[in-house]
Amino acid sequence: MPDSTAPQRSECPVLNTVTFWQGDEPGNVVVTGDQQPFHSRAVDYRYFLLPITLDSNETRTVTMRIHSSGALNIPLRLETPAELIAESNQLTITQGLFFGAVLVLAISNLLLLFSSGTLYYLHNALYMLAMGLFLFAMGGFANQYFWPENPEFANTSIPLSLFGRSFLAVEKYTGADKTLKAII
Repeated sequence: MPDSTAPQRSECPVLNTVTFWQGDEPGNVVVTGDQQPFHSRAVDYRYFLLPITLDSNETRTVTMRIHSSGALNIPLRLETPAELIAESNQLTITQGLFFGAVLVLAISNLLLLFSSGTLYYLHNALYMLAMGLFLFAMGGFANQYFWPENPEFANTSIPLSLFGRSFLAVEKYTGADKTLKAII
């Protein structure tokens, strides 16, 4: 097998600091994370990718140091670029349909608000937008497309997008409250 480039990736886009080392050379250090501007990533992608080029039968030590103020979810994979592109292409259509459906639901609730004058539809629309933004940020899309140069806002946007539950003014300790907590 000739030269192969295998990106190693971490599928959690909300890690504060991710540091990669290849071998013992200090020049092979990549420092990125959601506390850094998006262009600090080795590859322009919502997950943290580290390109590793290996010759046939070559081995290399790769070290990662990860820091996060939240939960750590670090599934690692070593993939060829072709595998990564194929999986990404399959997910893109699914994710696009999902976020499109969330947006359509929010817009339809706004249209129902204007046609009926019922405030309930405004709450639904704002909740759909808040949850859509939350999931967009948690998936790494917001960092990549909405605010790539503003990591401070990127970290603030996730808790701000959860205002939906409190905005709906659901009574505490009810079935609806427990359901919304589970969704969040």
